[in-house]
Amino acid sequence: MADFIGNPRMSFLDATVVSVADGSIRIASPAFATPQTLPAPAGRTLGEGSSVTLGVRPEALRIDPANPAISAKVEITENLGGSTLIHARTVDGRALTMASTERTAIREGDVIPLAMGSAPHLFDEAGRRLSNA
Repeated sequence: MADFIGNPRMSFLDATVVSVADGSIRIASPAFATPQTLPAPAGRTLGEGSSVTLGVRPEALRIDPANPAISAKVEITENLGGSTLIHARTVDGRALTMASTERTAIREGDVIPLAMGSAPHLFDEAGRRLSNA
């Protein structure tokens, strides 16, 4: 998997395909508040019950109380001048990193509602990237 590319690194979440229809897949994860719908990978057939891993770039996560996909508890924030890195854990204990250019009053211990601003990268059980082309 491409966890070594980029700084900060992608966050990874285990998920299962719960339905497939009309060029999209619906996936469930212990980290999700509710199942999420994503574009189906081009050229690959994923059936119900398929295991996938989502790779979410820090800049693709955003705080969104109206449409949260993930709730995470903040462990630490890093002010980098022009941006802030927020390191948090999902309810199932997965580490997430969010990058924000907005000023924030988020503190250690806060539970934040997160949405994925763009489709995550999908990987199969062997760690091979599934194209979302």
